[in-house]
Amino acid sequence: MLKGSPDPGGRWEPKPSIAPGYFDPSQDSAGVYAYIFSPTSECLGDTAFVTVALENPPVLRSDTTLCYEKTLHIERPAELLSWEWSNGSQQSIINVTEPGIYTLKGTTEHCIFEDSIEVSFITCKVCNLFVPNVFSPNDDGNNDVWNAFLPCRWLHFRVEVYDRWGSLVFQADDPDTTWDGRVRGKDAQTGVYVWRLEWDAEYLGERQRWHAKGDVTVVR
Repeated sequence: MLKGSPDPGGRWEPKPSIAPGYFDPSQDSAGVYAYIFSPTSECLGDTAFVTVALENPPVLRSDTTLCYEKTLHIERPAELLSWEWSNGSQQSIINVTEPGIYTLKGTTEHCIFEDSIEVSFITCKVCNLFVPNVFSPNDDGNNDVWNAFLPCRWLHFRVEVYDRWGSLVFQADDPDTTWDGRVRGKDAQTGVYVWRLEWDAEYLGERQRWHAKGDVTVVR
């Protein structure tokens, strides 16, 4: 809106495209606008001038998705004279490694600026599962426990270990949970045990399930 509270009865020149006193930057041009109050028998006329300048607002880059282990560099628009990111940083560039919405606020020469970018991450490679095939639970401080190593962002995990007769001797719902080589409070017999494992993880934006199986030898 063209600011001010001019007396009624005047006219704008040039006339704005919408209601009097309102400036639409998509239709009206920048320049000098005059509010003219014509003289009457009782009052002198008067003219006030308003200069309107247009400034195209800067924008951040569009929302994006990239692979985990990649880094996105978001740079503030050069038109900003002052700025602050939503994490409190006042650096010109922030490095994004986690999903989220990143907002930048600031000021240009004439305007207040605020814009956001949503960054999403997806898993672009299958997790490199590693399961040891032997361990020695003899309390010597070396290779005393057994567990699967799943160095990725998993959503569901389940591992089960069976003896030669098919009895369940160990189970876990977290790859960091270890088997100490004991079964119901007693040392497991030396020999070969069979394990089965399944896990869910996001891959290329979709939830998927993987299965694996193998054996582990207990030695003492």
